[in-house]
Amino acid sequence: MEDLHQVQLCFIQKSFNDRDKIAEVINNFNKKVAEKYGSDSSDYHKYSITYADMAKQMTTIMSQMINTISLILSAFAGISLIVSSIMIGILTYVSVVERTKEIGILRAIGARKKILQESLSQKQD
Repeated sequence: MEDLHQVQLCFIQKSFNDRDKIAEVINNFNKKVAEKYGSDSSDYHKYSITYADMAKQMTTIMSQMINTISLILSAFAGISLIVSSIMIGILTYVSVVERTKEIGILRAIGARKKILQESLSQKQD
């Protein structure tokens, strides 16, 4: 049985450029290990380096969460706009149906469309 030792190293970068340089060095090292042992061999997994950038992972997760929340809120806003538009149409229709007789009388005595529109837009008591 082989004795496998895992070592964990923590790097603290001063900038994003340093983070990219560290990732590049690790990737180059892993490529050389893959060339020497083959990328599917047990020796590759034994000698290769796994790099995990916690700050980048957290930023990615937070970005995905914000995008998901924004999408959900946009969907609610779209649904509410559609429902409110339908309700405005229904209320206008009901107002016209309730005042059909009044509109007919006003039109019969020669009222213009502007007067009818003002009459419909006034609040009913």
